[in-house]
Amino acid sequence: MGTEAPVFVNPLPNAMKNGFTLGLLFSANFLLSVAQSAIVQLLTYLIIAFILVFTLRCARNFRDNESGGQISFYRCFSYIFLLFFFAALISAAVKLVYLNYINTDYLPRLVEATKKTMEQLKIEVPANSEDFFSIILHPSQFIMQTVMADTMLGAMLGLLYAPFLKKTKD
Repeated sequence: MGTEAPVFVNPLPNAMKNGFTLGLLFSANFLLSVAQSAIVQLLTYLIIAFILVFTLRCARNFRDNESGGQISFYRCFSYIFLLFFFAALISAAVKLVYLNYINTDYLPRLVEATKKTMEQLKIEVPANSEDFFSIILHPSQFIMQTVMADTMLGAMLGLLYAPFLKKTKD
């Protein structure tokens, strides 16, 4: 008596809507990071900070407005994870267009810059590294890796934010 179970609210529609906005931020961050100007590339740090704040606000708004002021650790974690998953998909579409149609030599230049940096740092290049670098030269492989990285970032951020955002009636 007096203890009511929290009403289940599906986080998917809200995560899709806010994930689209977050995906646009991811895309802007990628497009600014490929610029040649160092000043423009510095803006990526500002966007990263905005992504962190935006994620926190989205999770807090979901808790307060959609979930009736209550959210469990798992629900908060899954919401942030879904938010980053949908953002990664939006960003992947932008990257696919960019790598296939706008700047087709971006990945070969990235691989060459990586090899040059490894030589400068005197890091021994493994014997099978050519196979690895040839795989990265395909836009689809690069995009899959970035989707996984963005999603894992969402998982880590979810683990970081969820304990502070969880709120139950107990």
